[in-house]
Amino acid sequence: MFTQRIKRLQKTVKDGVLFIDDPTDLYYLTGIHFSLGRLVCSQERVMLFVDGRYIEIAKRKAPCEVFLNSEIKKQKFPIISFDSAFLTYDRFIALQKEFPESKLVPSPKPLKEMRNVKDANEIALMKRAQQLTREGIGHVQSLLKEGVSEEMLAFEFEFFCRKNGASALSFSPIIAFGENSAYPHHRAGRDTLKKDQIVLIDVGAIVEGYAGDMTRVEFFGNVSERLQQDYLLIKQVQKKAVSHVKPGLHFGELDKIVRGAIEKAGCGDLFTHGLSHGIGLDVHEYPRLAIGHRFAL
Repeated sequence: MFTQRIKRLQKTVKDGVLFIDDPTDLYYLTGIHFSLGRLVCSQERVMLFVDGRYIEIAKRKAPCEVFLNSEIKKQKFPIISFDSAFLTYDRFIALQKEFPESKLVPSPKPLKEMRNVKDANEIALMKRAQQLTREGIGHVQSLLKEGVSEEMLAFEFEFFCRKNGASALSFSPIIAFGENSAYPHHRAGRDTLKKDQIVLIDVGAIVEGYAGDMTRVEFFGNVSERLQQDYLLIKQVQKKAVSHVKPGLHFGELDKIVRGAIEKAGCGDLFTHGLSHGIGLDVHEYPRLAIGHRFAL
């Protein structure tokens, strides 16, 4: 699988070499987690440079030639394409000093299109991550009672997922009670659940590198009629969006359909974000489902 991915990447390199430094991209191409490493890809050759911490595992598992970082100085690269979306300015300056005679060509997110189309193995892992996330939410819902704190439920979600196969969480669990649920990226705190409050659960589990991401809302007791109406509106437009999904549909059009329905209900000024986003090795991954986006299914 990883050998095939590297071969596909080689076909995208036109001139010189492509440097891959992003640890997530390195994992996608090699199946190995690195905190630091560099894959150098040309049409003819692929080399992986790592430090002493990773040399043994890389030599054993990487689907390409492996060298210590120090050996990269022996190489000459007239043209270097680099991931300009990943490299900071300081690291770019360091790259210039490292290869003063090379022409540096920015290539933002060079694996974006490759990673956008998931293979059967990736889809299976994403389904497992989402299923575990769903089960974790069910566990949290079963623990809703007066006096329980947001941070306790966040801990319970993580413990449940870790115990049942998650390697990590996609992000810090968002558990929000009452007014806290109005903040999309609220951090679970010591607030305790009271009767007749709304409960927001936004969480994700990672299975073998692939992220889950799911949001659910619960009414703990009775809530205002306005909140119930807003909840019903969101469920209706969600179903409307799903019913329009088909091959060839531009994501911008899907966003427009949903946005139009929410505007018709008089809540358009509250829809301040995109419709959705891609997911995979990153919890927020290309493509972004937003108005004006021309990417098509």
